[in-house]
Amino acid sequence: MDERSKRLSRALRIWKKVNEEGNHNDWRLTIIGDGRDLDYYKKIAKRLKLKNLSFEGRKDNEISYYERSAIFMMTSAYEGWGITLTEAQQMGVVPIAFDSYSSLRDIIEDGKNGVTVKNNDFEEYAEKLLWLMDHEEARYKMAREAILSSRRFSLDVILDRWENSFAHAQGIS
Repeated sequence: MDERSKRLSRALRIWKKVNEEGNHNDWRLTIIGDGRDLDYYKKIAKRLKLKNLSFEGRKDNEISYYERSAIFMMTSAYEGWGITLTEAQQMGVVPIAFDSYSSLRDIIEDGKNGVTVKNNDFEEYAEKLLWLMDHEEARYKMAREAILSSRRFSLDVILDRWENSFAHAQGIS
């Protein structure tokens, strides 16, 4: 957990807006991981008096968390490749992320297999998150599309692309 890159303080502030909405007590924000800024995040959560929030620490089996999740929040400032986004999509968890790095658009097609939000627009993020929470059928449709679209990043597909690229570079048909 590193505030400079992951910006989890933003997720906590967005979650405060969800708490203030008052109609989503059956939803829970679960934060997995460890790092130098964990205590900082816990202090923010306490100061904001956040409800339905847990810090789970470092886990070896993140898959079990994806299996019981419906939405994956990402607030990163930058990522080389948002691997957690593709992991979430593979598990049918709808990602929502700030449009803060270019590879995001290679992973998420806004409104189809996830949701993108203008970078640093907390209000829009909270509105779209609440919309996802309230529109189960649309969320399920996005989850199905996320699973399908994540297959383009499977090992077999990537290996075929590499083989085709090498064959093309060597002039082999």
